[in-house]
Amino acid sequence: MKKIKNILRKIFLFESNEVERRKWVEKQLNFISAGKKILDAGCGTQQYKTYCKHLKYHAQDFAKYDGKGDGQGLQKNNWKYGELNYIGDIWKIDEKDNFFDVILCTEVIEHILYPNETIKEFSRLLKPNGTLILTAPVCSIPHFSPYYYYNGFSEYYYKEMARLNSFEIVSIKSNGDAFEYIGGEIFRSISALKNPYRIVFRFISIGYILLLKILSKVSVKHNYLHSGHHVVMKKI
Repeated sequence: MKKIKNILRKIFLFESNEVERRKWVEKQLNFISAGKKILDAGCGTQQYKTYCKHLKYHAQDFAKYDGKGDGQGLQKNNWKYGELNYIGDIWKIDEKDNFFDVILCTEVIEHILYPNETIKEFSRLLKPNGTLILTAPVCSIPHFSPYYYYNGFSEYYYKEMARLNSFEIVSIKSNGDAFEYIGGEIFRSISALKNPYRIVFRFISIGYILLLKILSKVSVKHNYLHSGHHVVMKKI
């Protein structure tokens, strides 16, 4: 069943939002000059560490998620933290002001009780002209619960947080469109079902999700619903 699932993902790009996000993050990290100090904030399994070989990599996380959570919503069964330089709350990191050249924070702030304070902390930690690379959903279903506090964030949230915390927006990119979002969430939601319901509904959904992918290809792109935002800010 796992092989079939992987084949379906490749054919229909059910998880294109994750693929596009990884490509985007890799591209942004490649822009950073060698030797710069980077903080991977809320790093989890450190999936982007491989793209930071030219940088001085530091990892932070609260290190409490075990892959199972409370058993509700979507969870990650295989979850292993790498070596962490900072363990604790992301909005109170034990490091001096203006220490990092770059902060990377991907798909994290929806899992934080205090996202506003977190962005303020990033501003404190970054050097002047430092770079914040940030991604988060604009709309999402529960995942990693009980550590799931916000459904998503609009582009206006980032603009206001930038204004309040001495950042300027370099770019805000929408990830996907409404059709890709709906198709991806259908596929992920089915993953939460128990067998044999999961198998049955996965095959029933194939035609519907394929139709959504076709509609995505031929539609006029709108910004009203998509998987998330990819944001780059510079500290002023």
